[in-house]
Parts: sequence; structure tokens; C-alpha cells
Amino acid sequence: MLNQGLNSDSGIFYTKTNGSVGLEDMFAGIEMIKKAKHFPRNLKILENSSETRVSFTVQDLPAIVERLMTLNEVYESIRHAVIHNDPVKTALALLIQSHHKLSNYELQVFTTEKAAIRWLNNG
Repeated sequence: MLNQGLNSDSGIFYTKTNGSVGLEDMFAGIEMIKKAKHFPRNLKILENSSETRVSFTVQDLPAIVERLMTLNEVYESIRHAVIHNDPVKTALALLIQSHHKLSNYELQVFTTEKAAIRWLNNG
């Protein structure tokens, strides 16, 4: 299940997932962000994935990073805060963070929404 929306006051796109998220789900999410014409070109994303199970693997990360790189065509900058509470999901997010080649895309992992929002707003 996916809950999402853009807060027009803060400019933060909020998304919360639960259940299982696979490679195709990741691709679909990236494509949705890429096609969102109403999002600010300096996008802030708050993704709460604390209740999500991932079904993609470390071997899928290059494909995910490649798809993330397509966002460079549309956005001037992206600050993406992800909330995780599981070491495996945190490690996967950190691997994506360390392997992406987007100068305009920043990804940070947090355990609380408050810390994530603070980082998003101080950028």
C-alpha cells in the first residue's frame, strides 16, 4: 500500500509505503516522480519506509541507480530523506547513496520523521 502527496506549504513530497517493495515498484516510483509536472524543480522527498519489506537485492542496485539518474533530466535538485528502522533496508539505502552519480540528488537515511524534515529544510 502506498500513501503519498505533495504538501504545497512545505514543498515536501511525502510518501509512505508498507508491504513488499520490489524492483518494479522502485522503477514505478521513480517514473512517477519523473513525470510529475506539478512538483517543484528543487524537490524534497520524505519517504517513510519503516513498515516496508524489500524484495530487491544488492544486485538490483545498479539498475535502481541508473533509473535514478534519469531524474537529472527533469529536476534541478532532489533531497530525498528515507525513514528506515531495519538494518538491511538502511544498508541498501546507504549503498544507493554511495553509488549514485547524480550531483543534484542527495539521499540520507533517518530513523525519525522529525530528523528527516529538519535535514530536508536545511538544504
